[in-house]
Amino acid sequence: MRAAVLRSNVDLAIGADTVPWAAALLYIAVVSARAVPFSTATFLYADAPGNAYLGAGIVAGHQVTLIPLHSEVIPNVLAGLLLHLAGGHTLVQLLGPLLALALAGVVGATVRALGRPPLLALVATIAAGPIALFTYMFPTAHVLALLGAALLAWASVRAAAQRLTPLSTALIVLASGLVLLGDGGFAVYGLLPLVAAGLVLWAVCGDRRALVRCLTIAISAVVVAVVARALAPAAASGIVFSPDAVQMGFDLGRLPVAVPLAAHSFAWLITGGWYGRLLPVPWEALSLVAGCVVPLIAPAVLALQLRRHRRPHADDTGVVAYCVFWAAADVLTLSAYLTLGLSESPQSAYYLIPCLLSASATLPLGVTGRRSAWLARGWASAAALVAAVGLAVLPAATFSGAQAPIDGQGIVDVLRANHLDRGYADYWMSHPLTWISDERVHVFPVEEHCAAGPAAVCRFLFSDASWYRRGSGPTFLITRRPPGCVDTEPRALLGRPQRVISAGAGTVVLVYGYDIAGRFSPATERGCFP
Repeated sequence: MRAAVLRSNVDLAIGADTVPWAAALLYIAVVSARAVPFSTATFLYADAPGNAYLGAGIVAGHQVTLIPLHSEVIPNVLAGLLLHLAGGHTLVQLLGPLLALALAGVVGATVRALGRPPLLALVATIAAGPIALFTYMFPTAHVLALLGAALLAWASVRAAAQRLTPLSTALIVLASGLVLLGDGGFAVYGLLPLVAAGLVLWAVCGDRRALVRCLTIAISAVVVAVVARALAPAAASGIVFSPDAVQMGFDLGRLPVAVPLAAHSFAWLITGGWYGRLLPVPWEALSLVAGCVVPLIAPAVLALQLRRHRRPHADDTGVVAYCVFWAAADVLTLSAYLTLGLSESPQSAYYLIPCLLSASATLPLGVTGRRSAWLARGWASAAALVAAVGLAVLPAATFSGAQAPIDGQGIVDVLRANHLDRGYADYWMSHPLTWISDERVHVFPVEEHCAAGPAAVCRFLFSDASWYRRGSGPTFLITRRPPGCVDTEPRALLGRPQRVISAGAGTVVLVYGYDIAGRFSPATERGCFP
């Protein structure tokens, strides 16, 4: 009788796990089928190829201007190095997906070390939505920061178990410092949650040494980032850090706008509806409700664990530390999004990805009984299925965003047919065109409507100085309508063009017989960001 019950329980577990596994495999199949058009469309959303070219400039020793908050030094340099290898374009585009898989692996391994089945964590992390796998992994620095957060969550578990060796501590400090150098947001969903985990281990578990270990890692990581920031210009003589383009500040007055935008952002994150309506109204309303549940999962799991372990045994402290880490990351990320001015537009939803990761990472620890196990499996399965539907029906061109040059190959063909290989365009068009042409045509970013004056054309702030070095021969300027950052012919500044070539609806190529770079004004801190 006992053997029969045991066998039925095993069969039930296998049958229950079949559903999320099947949903995850379906999602992976859809991802594989549409990986090329989606990854290409998303990668060409300007930031990713632009960062690769900035990295190539750093490697070459050029003067490169970066933004401090998201300087992305490490992934940029890595992309710049890969770009010089055979098949460099493919290698750079694979960098983000590989880091995303590594992220899922670290989360799954940590959950398994806590004695929980890693299945749900892996399924939930992989099936977190097409945004996490595509839009968010370019620029690569953001995925690198999430990977750093997952490593710190692992470190909090090891610190609670007093198994954090000096060597592993040093490696984690170095990695965290370099991640912080590239993404200032890592302090919110990485370092501060680690300190919170240490404080709870001290207050609830009486483990003062765990607090000391966590504080040591956090403070040392900040020191590494500060030293690296100071040494970066010396190591690569041309690196310049410019003030942030986005001015942030604490303002509770943003809440009436930020709260509903956050709710919609969570719905977009789990459905893939990033730039347009993806689902019919009833399904969109359901996704909105499901999205609002995302930031509640990690705090709910933490409350459950604290209730179960009011006086945690030594074997339970790792679970408590892990849940505190991700709950703190979740709460701090959402608070920063709501109050610091990050909720400016639908595109800013990517700031909320740490909340999605927190939910995926803590979901398995909320499974304490048959009912919660079914709920967890159902949540993971539903997320995978909704994401699969989103990827299956969403056009790749829509996924690339409103600013991406959807007709990029056609524009490159026009430029090459007219023997044009050097010119300028708005930021969102420039780097993708260069990438599509395999660097046979070089298009560098400029902007009108900048602070230098109504008739001026300015260099782009975050750039490589060699892009604007004067040369010989004809150059071109691409204007595009609807209005963007370069949408009018600056005849008063550049004179009459030799030729005017139509390159598609609303896209015009103005050809000049000289290098127009000498007429551009210096970059301004307040540029054109449509």
